[in-house]
Order: sequence, then structure tokens, then C-alpha cells
Amino acid sequence: MTGSGFIKVQGTQLFRDGKPYKVVGVNFWQGMNMGAIEEWGGDRKRLDTELDELKSLGINMLRIMASSEGTGDEPFRMKPCLMTAPGVYNEEIFRGLDYLMDALSKRGFTAIVTLNNQWHWSGGFSQYVAWVTGDKTIPYPPSWDLKTKAYTTSGSNDDFVAYGNRFYTDESIRGKIDAIYKANIDTIINRRNTITGLVYSQDPAILAWELCNEPQFPPAWWVDDIAGHIRKAGVSQLITTGIETKYHQQDFNNAHASSHIDFCTSHFWCENWDIYDPQDKTDQSLEKTKLAVTEFMQKVTAWSQELGKPHIMEEFGMARDAHLGEKYSEKTSTTRRDGYFSTIFKVAEQLGAEGKISGTAIWAWGGQATASAQANQYGVKHIGDPPHEAPFWYSVLSSDESTKEVLKTHAHQFL
Repeated sequence: MTGSGFIKVQGTQLFRDGKPYKVVGVNFWQGMNMGAIEEWGGDRKRLDTELDELKSLGINMLRIMASSEGTGDEPFRMKPCLMTAPGVYNEEIFRGLDYLMDALSKRGFTAIVTLNNQWHWSGGFSQYVAWVTGDKTIPYPPSWDLKTKAYTTSGSNDDFVAYGNRFYTDESIRGKIDAIYKANIDTIINRRNTITGLVYSQDPAILAWELCNEPQFPPAWWVDDIAGHIRKAGVSQLITTGIETKYHQQDFNNAHASSHIDFCTSHFWCENWDIYDPQDKTDQSLEKTKLAVTEFMQKVTAWSQELGKPHIMEEFGMARDAHLGEKYSEKTSTTRRDGYFSTIFKVAEQLGAEGKISGTAIWAWGGQATASAQANQYGVKHIGDPPHEAPFWYSVLSSDESTKEVLKTHAHQFL
């Protein structure tokens, strides 16, 4: 293990045991469910194997989900869910989270632990709204249909975000939602791990608690209130918000200016934001993307410096070489993605040497997932791509040797 104390902030850097602490991470949102026993959809043997592989690559941080909402009948959802109704929990999934946290601690990993989601693949904001209003349907945005192997055309992203954002914009339901969310936070951070015996709020393997995955335009008052609630609960870990930093500096400041927020986050989605075209047979789109992500990282890091806080770029991904093969096939090459990741890592290494960025995390680790593998009894394959997106779009797999070498080289240079 490289350290055992809690991560702290000094200026614009993270520290552990008195030494600068940087992260080379992966998103591993499925870890909680993989940690459950087989009867509840888990696969502990595979989980341990993949964590050992990540350790061998030099990875030292995983960004994970510690909350999911729904009965399990909803589409596009993590299954089984942790919270099946307001205040009602599936203990077996909680034990899966216990197993995951113990496994991370044993290997010296830390975790950014996410407590909610703007998007529907874990339930998140929209499920809270549906619970409180009694809505039987949620206006889902276009999502991947496993039967037709295509994106549905019903719904719109804007309508879905507006529905989910009633979480903090609709005064008629906000009080009830706030009570359920804060109670859920309390249940998670005050849980005693059934394996380690540690209360989660006192587990040094947790780098930070994260309010939400990619909240869209979270109000400054909401961030301050929720982060303050976590702080007052007596957690020993850091707290962050989880925004993409997709928009303007005011949105960034709204999400990070609170005294209860310890470091800043950013995500960069080159294809989703219409910057990169994986079908482009020339190198023009890739080179434009490398320039765009470099400028983005420098800009967000500068904004973080203005706030006097560290910065972690905790999500970014790229499709496989769709100009050479099937976009969603795990057999398609990853040459452009490898070059893209290398560019991001080079910028991080430069900024890190100046004490201005604390790390990055790729989206997402898919490990041993294959298209031919049998789904479990819940129809889940534990792929890095969440259940509302096309399988193998952004997953980094154990078979992606060239990408793994890029990660390993960066870990050696950065840490």
C-alpha cells in the first residue's frame, strides 16, 4: 500500500500522509453489484481478478456508485438496485458495496464514491421525482434498446433533464425529495462495513464523497446545502460535486465555490459534444479533438486555481476506430483512442508537475466483458458502458493491450 491515511487538501493539491497524492483512475460504477454474492447477480471472482489487473497497471483510484434507485423493473437501470423504495434497501447489494470497499482497501486503492445521478441508468434524480410525484412513467431520453440494438427515438435529452432537475427546481416537491436524499446519504455514510467493521464515514479508502454524477446546472445553494449536510455528519473524507464542467465558468463556480467542496471535477465527452467523429477516415477530427481537450484541461485547471482548489478530470472516453470496423464491437481497434488518451495524460503530466492537477480517470473499465458472455439472471453483463448506452462504446477491456500499456506508462510517469 502507498498510504493509509485520509486524503487531505493543501492549496491546490491533494496530500496523503504528508506527501502529494495524485490519482490515475478508472470509472468502475458496476463494482457495487459485482461485489454482491452470485445469487444476487454478483461475480466476486471476476471482480477480484479485475482489481488485481488494474493494480498491475498502476491504477490507484476507482470512481464508483454507492447508490442506485428503483424496483428493478424499470428499463435502462443498474440491477438489482440498492434502494428499492424511499428508505428501503436491498441488504445484499449493500453487502456488495462492503465487499468492494474491502477489496479496494486491501489493494491500496482509493475511491470517489458517488451518491446520486443526473442520468437514469442508476435511477437518480428522475427516480426521486417519480417516487414523490407518483408518476408511473419517466420521460427517458434516447437509450439503447438491447432487442433492436439501436437507440430509441422517443423522448428528448432536454425534456429528461428538465424532469430530473425538478429534484431542485420544483418547490412543490423539493422538500420531500430533499428529505429522502439526505436520509439516503446518512444511511450510506453511517453504514458499518460488514467485512472491515469500519463506518464508511471513517474509511480512509474513500477519497471523497461526490454529490451526483453530472448534475446539470446545480444551484450554488443546493451544492452548499448537500455538501454541508455531509460535512456536518462528521465524515473524515473530502467532498466534491461531480459536474462535467460542460458549460460556462459561472456554472463551474456554482458547483465548486462552496467552502464544503474540497476539489473541482470535470468530464470531457468529445463525441457526445459533437467535437469528434469516429467515422472520419482522415485524422482531421482526431487532431481537432486533441486540441480541444488540451484547451479544456488548461481552462478548467485555471478556473480551479482561481478558486484555490485541486482539479480531477474524472471522466473521458473515446469510441473505437469506427472508420476501420464496427463502432460497438470489442474486436475493433483502439489506435485513435490510445492516441487521445496519451494526449490527455501528457497534459496531465505537465500540469501535475506544476502542482495544478491531481489526476484523471478514464471512462470506463469493462475488464473481462465480452459480447458473447452470458448475462446474469438480471440480464446484466457488467460492461463499462452503462445500461442506457451501446455496449462496448467506451469500455476499456482486459483484451485492449495497447490501451492498457498507455495507462501503465502514464501511471509510471505521473505517480
